[in-house]
Amino acid sequence: MRDLVMTVARWVNDPMLPSSLKQEPLSPPRKAKRRAVFGICHRVILSSDAKEEPSSSLGFTVIGRGARYTAGVTNGVVALMTREAWQGTVCAHPHNTGSGAPERHYYYYYGLHLTTFWSPPRPPLGPISLRYVYADLLPHHRLNYTALRLEIDNELERISKREGRLLGESRLPKFLSNLGRFLDFEQVVKEIETSIMSSMSCNACKAGVGLLQHYVQNGKTREDIIKAASKLCMSFKIETPRVCMGIIYLMAEGMPTLKVLHLSDTHFDPEYREGSNADCGEPLCCRANSGPVKSPDKRAGLWGDFRKCDTPLRTIESMLDNIAYLHPDIDYIIWTGDLPPHDIWNQTRESNLNVVRATVQQLVDYFPYTPIFPALGNHEAAPVNSFPPPFIMGDYGVSWLYDELDHQWQRWLPQSTSPTVRKGAFYSVLELQWFIYELQGAEDRGEKVHILGHIPPGHHDCLKVWSHNYYTIINRFESTITAQFFGHTHYDEFELFYDEYNRHRVTNIAYIGPSVTSYYKLNPGYRIYTIEGDYTGSRKLVMDHETWVMNLDEANRDGVPRWYQLYSAQRAYNMRNLLPQEWNSLVYKMALEDELFEKYLRFYWKNSVAREECDAECKKRMLCDLKSGRSNDRKHTCAKINEQMELRERNDWRNWIFSGLTITSLAVAVPVAAIAIPKLIFFFFL
Repeated sequence: MRDLVMTVARWVNDPMLPSSLKQEPLSPPRKAKRRAVFGICHRVILSSDAKEEPSSSLGFTVIGRGARYTAGVTNGVVALMTREAWQGTVCAHPHNTGSGAPERHYYYYYGLHLTTFWSPPRPPLGPISLRYVYADLLPHHRLNYTALRLEIDNELERISKREGRLLGESRLPKFLSNLGRFLDFEQVVKEIETSIMSSMSCNACKAGVGLLQHYVQNGKTREDIIKAASKLCMSFKIETPRVCMGIIYLMAEGMPTLKVLHLSDTHFDPEYREGSNADCGEPLCCRANSGPVKSPDKRAGLWGDFRKCDTPLRTIESMLDNIAYLHPDIDYIIWTGDLPPHDIWNQTRESNLNVVRATVQQLVDYFPYTPIFPALGNHEAAPVNSFPPPFIMGDYGVSWLYDELDHQWQRWLPQSTSPTVRKGAFYSVLELQWFIYELQGAEDRGEKVHILGHIPPGHHDCLKVWSHNYYTIINRFESTITAQFFGHTHYDEFELFYDEYNRHRVTNIAYIGPSVTSYYKLNPGYRIYTIEGDYTGSRKLVMDHETWVMNLDEANRDGVPRWYQLYSAQRAYNMRNLLPQEWNSLVYKMALEDELFEKYLRFYWKNSVAREECDAECKKRMLCDLKSGRSNDRKHTCAKINEQMELRERNDWRNWIFSGLTITSLAVAVPVAAIAIPKLIFFFFL
């Protein structure tokens, strides 16, 4: 039974409903296809003979459309699905057992998980006989953390409601029952009261903190967290209900934070075709017109491709589903441009506008009540990078794009921004001169400012003179500007700004968000920021950021996308905070510590299996990029990095020579040893 439960779980995103089942009670309404993303998919075979029921099989009972599913074995019900049918869907794959007519394999997708429960309910419908296929669909080493967290939520709720009779000895949920067997909570309370702590108290503390971390990371409200903590306190009889509620509410107040989503470089390609030529020799492939496929390994994947291919619709919808499910408490969205695909030789104004409209509608569908702050990318223009000044009118102007952006962006921006959006697709920030006026006003009012853009100011694509002026402005208002957000590079990185009169003093940081597109050799990704919220003294600083990615290689191989948190900046780099000074220290640590740089390199490529190797010169170049908030300025910004790495190389050489001399002296003293290990001595002097 354990192996069965371990092997039948698999994530499902957007399975196709078989036509033969469209009228069955199992069929979900149409909207379920997009909304239902996360859950457990159980692989089953629909038996050709409903009477055939092996003793080792599981049987499902369906309680009608829109109701609950139950699952059981021949000797009694052991599991229950508590997600409604509209959140489930069915997918089918033909399978021939070799005994004649093929049996149909189904993946029944629910929003929850198998869990022990009480006696069978009374279904209004008869049972449907289903037999599990004992197939290894989920490697045993891969834990289903989301299902585990959902179990915690479900069980905590069940504690308070006391619905039915749980199987097992304890009225507590399984994960709490196991914890209770290892911990003497009366002893824990006594230790806390006397300030004499043991490993038992530490384990209890870790368990509680782990639960609260789960709630915070998954978007639970403050009231939900307080409620859960109260339930735990009362369930374990740590204190009376009055004391539990009182102490938890007393400790509940704190500094609020904002949860911010950063999307960049979606590069949605409506013409993407699975199985098309992914290696066509042009700037963009993976389309029906990309030419013949010369070998199987040149075929475009289902969910995207590591080669010069952009993002299919299904991948964007999968990502948005994932975000809407795992991060329901997003306060606002930063959207830093580059929406159309990379077919720069084939773009028209209308094709680009269609992509803009489609992408805006996707965000509206998934986040109808979430504020969105967009920025214009260089690929929105046709031809690409063509942004003539406002006084250029007619066929050579770009009002066709700005007018449409104003129409679309008015969903989120104040009406007062319309004139500036139509003038140059900027709002509040405007051109650099107006930018100064805005920052001066913010400084006078004691406000903090975040800046959004597409091309990072330190990137070589940014005009040198413009970047130089921007850099000066950032330094002038370093106390007012507390964060900058850009895209464009497709990588997961950042840029630092330094005092122009004291190159050792770092003044600001620009966060460069990862791309949604896999172009080129990347996993799709997005970023979540935790930012200081609205309270007295808040500086709106970025407190942490997380990068989430989809394993593209795995998704194309298995047919199912898996989005996961790649890293948290503060935890991965062991940073005290995310102030610019900490990032500056990180850069110099990476110059000296190869292991730390390798970690950064993996995050930079979003953990792609197709990432390129990086030698010593590559490392210098990448670290210089992190210190270059001003374009075409490597001569100044890279000097110290180069000096530090060269010093380390010289020290490594000295250590190498010293090691060789040490072995040589041993060889002179002990000639027999020298004869025994001549290759080792030669190696050190090679």
